[in-house]
Amino acid sequence: MLEDAILNQELNEALERRVALRTRELEAERTQLAQRVAELSAELGVANRELLRGARLRDEFLSTVSHELRTPLAAILNLTEALQLEIYGPLTARQVKTLQNVMKSAHHLLALINDVLDLARLEAGGLEFHIMPAGVKSVCQAALAMVQEQARHKQIEITFNYDDAIGTMRTDERLLQQVLVKLLENAIKFTPEAGKIGLQVWRQLEQDLICFAVWDTGIGIAVAEQPLLFEPLMQLDASLTRKFGGTGLGLAIVKRIVEIQGGQITVESTPGQGSRFTICLPWQPVKAAQP
Repeated sequence: MLEDAILNQELNEALERRVALRTRELEAERTQLAQRVAELSAELGVANRELLRGARLRDEFLSTVSHELRTPLAAILNLTEALQLEIYGPLTARQVKTLQNVMKSAHHLLALINDVLDLARLEAGGLEFHIMPAGVKSVCQAALAMVQEQARHKQIEITFNYDDAIGTMRTDERLLQQVLVKLLENAIKFTPEAGKIGLQVWRQLEQDLICFAVWDTGIGIAVAEQPLLFEPLMQLDASLTRKFGGTGLGLAIVKRIVEIQGGQITVESTPGQGSRFTICLPWQPVKAAQP
């Protein structure tokens, strides 16, 4: 019996030592884990500060680039317009034509700069959206007015079909107008003289969507090439680029703006018969304010 008691005591002491050892090991592991967590937290803090700093530097860079590029362009445009108005004296026919080419090139460069900066902001998540009630018809009419002169120059007829029951929707009015203008300009660009383009607006009550379709009777796009339309800087045909101009940024910007607002864009086209671009956005109708 004495031997059994001694054996039990030894087993208990061994067990206690084992428990004490394991407890110390766990304490050490817990301490190491806490230290590692603290180190990771510090590293994450540094990474977050670097990300914020990078975002701030990106915004500052875009702002600087925008200012530095647009300021001299604005001066060129203003001076050219002043010369065209003959403020500094009469002009010959040759000088008028030269100034028209300067103005056209400057406007093209300004549009390119705006597209590059917009795409950079979209890719970086830095483009601000201001969602509020907007009159859909007025936005469409403003977009049509902005391309009216381009269409008139090519003797292109514009058709506008609108469902008056739509009223208002919640969207970024400026960006929606920008999307429509880019689609309309694209339609005019690739439509021969005396052709036709159109803007159609309707609503899908079942899916609570409002859809905008811009169609044309232009050169059309092959089915195999249509997925490439919305890739930045993607040109389907170098010969078309030389003939019609552009860098392929417009449709890429349109696609990103539409998708960020929860919408989608599709294209239907047949070579030689024209194209039809359709964007559908969440409608969320808003009751008109009382006077």
